[in-house]
Amino acid sequence: MFAMNFRGLGLPTASYERFSNLLAVVTRGEATCLRSIGGYCVLANTCDYYQSLGLWNMDFKILFTSASGSGTYLRVPLATFASNTAEPNSCVIYVEYLEDSFVDSRQVIFGGMFF
Repeated sequence: MFAMNFRGLGLPTASYERFSNLLAVVTRGEATCLRSIGGYCVLANTCDYYQSLGLWNMDFKILFTSASGSGTYLRVPLATFASNTAEPNSCVIYVEYLEDSFVDSRQVIFGGMFF
């Protein structure tokens, strides 16, 4: 789903948990991801710091399938959803938690940062 009134990338519960676990591994435990509705991930340093860890080489691979079974991929860099914060000089990744007990939160949402 595309939604201009949504900020980043919204992931249903299971996908968000997998993402947050992988983010913790690649950032060597520096990521804190909130597991509540609208939750997102915060990194301990500015976004520039994580370039040397290869974090900004990561991307989301989205598969669009057709009725014939063939598919087309779209790769969206993780950095698309990242932004430095003024206080306390940290990096926020706006990949947000969607509670999949709500019907409209059972799909991926691409928000304004995607556009």
